[in-house]
Amino acid sequence: MIASERGGERLIFQVIPKGRRLSKSLLNVVLSRDSFVKLDAPGLVIDDHCHAVYKDSGLYFKSLWWLKQIIDISEYYREATEADIDNLGAEDSVFIEDVDSLKERAGQWVRTRIAYILDSKVLERFSPNELKEKAAAFNLDLEVRSVDEIDKLVIPNDPKMLRSTLKFLEEEYYSGPITGANYEANSKRRIG
Repeated sequence: MIASERGGERLIFQVIPKGRRLSKSLLNVVLSRDSFVKLDAPGLVIDDHCHAVYKDSGLYFKSLWWLKQIIDISEYYREATEADIDNLGAEDSVFIEDVDSLKERAGQWVRTRIAYILDSKVLERFSPNELKEKAAAFNLDLEVRSVDEIDKLVIPNDPKMLRSTLKFLEEEYYSGPITGANYEANSKRRIG
């Protein structure tokens, strides 16, 4: 759904998932004055927040996952450079098992996610242990290692573990709004 303010100075985007689309073929009821009535026309359940805003020639969003539900950004979002990977390794809260190997093996998928993780500043807003705790809700085991008595989130060498760590840090895991079941974005594959 797209909404616009007068003059078109700002566009507001909200994703309306299938579960929030009301069909007259299902039993959907709405409160009308003092009683419930069966919905006799299609409808939408609109949240009280938006997923992206376009204003002043800029696109603003909090979650890359929701933005990707609105538009294809693959041509627009940057890939991490060698310097970005070095910067990730230099984060106080991060330990990369093998920086050179990561640089050598990092394709577009990995580099795009590293760029997003750095740009989102998620590693500055949450401690390694907070991230580990949040990941556990999705049955993900992020490794936190003490290096010189400082807890650091491990960016693993193992490709499968690297993928799940980066997907988590990019918020590509979510809980379904109705059942609360855990999902991995893009594939809707249940993980919990």
